Amino acid sequence: MAAVGVVTGLAAEARCLPSGLLHVVCSGGRPEQARAGAAALLQAGAAGLVSFGLAGGLDPALRPGSLLLPERILTGEGDSWTVASGWRAQLLRLAADAGLPATGGSLAGSDRLLQDPAAKRLLFATGARAVDMESHAVAAVARAAGRPVIVVRATGRPAR
Repeated sequence: MAAVGVVTGLAAEARCLPSGLLHVVCSGGRPEQARAGAAALLQAGAAGLVSFGLAGGLDPALRPGSLLLPERILTGEGDSWTVASGWRAQLLRLAADAGLPATGGSLAGSDRLLQDPAAKRLLFATGARAVDMESHAVAAVARAAGRPVIVVRATGRPAR
């Protein structure tokens, strides 16, 4: 394969990607399926992994639709992973060239959907700017395999 493997949560997110250029799996918003899909992509020969799609906004400074290219992925268990800095730098340049301002920071991973605004505010207090249900699973698989990982997310409305 030697291409990059992409894990999305939703089929609609996968349809945003160019067909034929990337190998994409959709996890259905379930972390265990994101892990399995990421592992399958690596087993098929993916050089690295991308977690792509939407994220729940946590940082009130982020407007809905903000492009988030985080440097770190956090988990509720206290683990954290750094994304591939070279890939991130390239994506930042491409986004800037396309007139798409991107922001960094940390993204939190959650094994369950967070709907409670108070829980989101607590997660924001950890330093996370947004939360999703796939990136931490994808990052864990990439790290275990010694492969690079990057996160590309558009944020939703932050908790109030």
